[in-house]
Amino acid sequence: HLVVDVIFSFIVPITVIVVLYMRVFVVAVSQARAMRSHIAAVTRQRSVKVTAKKSEIKAARSIGVVIVVFLICLCPFYCVAITGQDNLLNASSAEFVICLYYFNSCLNPVIYAFLYPWFRKSINFILKKHFSRFCLEQITNHRSPAKSCVILSQE
Repeated sequence: HLVVDVIFSFIVPITVIVVLYMRVFVVAVSQARAMRSHIAAVTRQRSVKVTAKKSEIKAARSIGVVIVVFLICLCPFYCVAITGQDNLLNASSAEFVICLYYFNSCLNPVIYAFLYPWFRKSINFILKKHFSRFCLEQITNHRSPAKSCVILSQE
């Protein structure tokens, strides 16, 4: 049972993640190089080359961060499970390992929020829209709007 769990819950997902992200990265690099050669042919500027290289580095960094976070979150659980040393953990350590295992599920949006400005802007837009709708409901229901609602409406 443990071998099947390790294979289907850890080895297969990490393999799929690495393979798919590498394919995405290869396509992104080839697209960036094609764009760079097209732009260089049109403009003949050297600064375009630096920008394309930065985007390739940023893509590689984001892929690396997602994979490393996945490994950091799941490795402790499977290291304990594979070695059979789970009886040596106290209750709080076991809870931490399990929480870390499940915490991985919510980290990808957080990673993208830190790495991509467009993602932060989208989240900001969604939250402001939701918050302003809440303020409008408060006002229409004749409740006293919070000061933050007034500040938000002035922005």
